[in-house]
Amino acid sequence: MEKFSQITRKKRIPITIPVFPHLFDHQFMGKAVLPAVEAMRILVDSARPYVENIKNADIVDATFDKFLFIRKHEDSIEGFNDIEVLENGLIQAKLVTRFQSGKSTITRFIEHVTINLSFTLKPSEERAFDPGSLLDKNFFEIAPDVIYRELVPFGPAYRNIREPLFMSRNGAVASVYGGDPIEGDNSRLGSPFTLDAAFHAACAWGQRYHHMVAFPVGFSERHIHTPTRFSNTYVALIKPVHSDKKLLVFDIRIEDREGNIHETISGLRMRDISGGRLKPPEWIFDK
Repeated sequence: MEKFSQITRKKRIPITIPVFPHLFDHQFMGKAVLPAVEAMRILVDSARPYVENIKNADIVDATFDKFLFIRKHEDSIEGFNDIEVLENGLIQAKLVTRFQSGKSTITRFIEHVTINLSFTLKPSEERAFDPGSLLDKNFFEIAPDVIYRELVPFGPAYRNIREPLFMSRNGAVASVYGGDPIEGDNSRLGSPFTLDAAFHAACAWGQRYHHMVAFPVGFSERHIHTPTRFSNTYVALIKPVHSDKKLLVFDIRIEDREGNIHETISGLRMRDISGGRLKPPEWIFDK
């Protein structure tokens, strides 16, 4: 039984988010934003004192609702983790910040990321992610420096596809780096850089095959078998399961070089959230 549910059904936990220099390398249209992978780690880690056995929880029905922008010269961001035990037994956690506009005395609370923690989830049957099934004879290869110069314009800390990315209409295969260590980090979710780089591969796939610059807006399930680690290199297998003019959906599997599974993402949803302002370069199109 989770200790949180024995105390109360709702709790607002104040949190302070340190603004490390590397976060300014993660941007949307020139402005630094907190990565969704960091937000998930913050929610899980800040809930640890209140939720027993949180290390055994899976994340389900995650939504990335609004960017949390990071201002220059900001050392930290004050916010809250709003946690609640839902009727279905899930524990919901929301990253929330307080906002007051100009001279207004009215305070609003903005919800940025919502996750649900499940202790009873039976992960979806592991579907084959044979790299050979994701690539066909007409696969496309793109170098990392081109990805980060023209498709995913992030700074050095988030350039963690370190080898050529291979894509076909069937999917993508990427070598993803666990990133440089963050001081004092021991998150249950492991390195945030690995999954973030897998998102980059999915974004590149959407630009080539659907002419869309799509960003993650949520997913159905995230199951961590063994947390990924900083400084290690993994293989991300990206499998498209649905695509139309407005929405791309992927399943992702991250494994080590020996083929041991580390985590799976089911039902990753990606959309163009720029209102059409961001356009892929035409050279990437599969014509």
